[in-house]
Amino acid sequence: MKIRFSLLFLCLTLGTVSSSLRAEEIDYDFRFDMACEYYINGLEIPEDILLDVVPYSDEEFSTFYYRSAEELEEFGYEFFYDVSGKIFEKAFVPEKKAFYTASLRLASFADGEFGEYYIEELEDIIAKDTGRFCAMAKGQSYSKFNPIKYFLEANNCDNRFN
Repeated sequence: MKIRFSLLFLCLTLGTVSSSLRAEEIDYDFRFDMACEYYINGLEIPEDILLDVVPYSDEEFSTFYYRSAEELEEFGYEFFYDVSGKIFEKAFVPEKKAFYTASLRLASFADGEFGEYYIEELEDIIAKDTGRFCAMAKGQSYSKFNPIKYFLEANNCDNRFN
């Protein structure tokens, strides 16, 4: 009963919040908590919430990575890897452009113990369509930093569309 009430509350709150605010204005911790509620209860995380969990800053990424293990300790880092995997997986669906750009933004945080996993996913994305990668990543704020910067240079993206 508590789980159903919690989800009902989240859905009602999300409906109220999303109708009056854009996703960027919603506190990241709140978006993260919503995704966790779905995950903990074994429910599919809705795509709009999944996109909202993709961090824009180092602070948001820290929340995504560290809170995944700390607050969901029964799952370890499963939440982190499962959610990351779903985002990368949806990047390959042509009509899901938002997931493509979200996956590039997520890959831009590649570092540490999960860095290799993120790099492998990024390489798969680039191998599928290098031109799309160049077009979508060029000019983004994260394109100035590795690994995105490295792959833009390695694939000669500056000269590709000039």
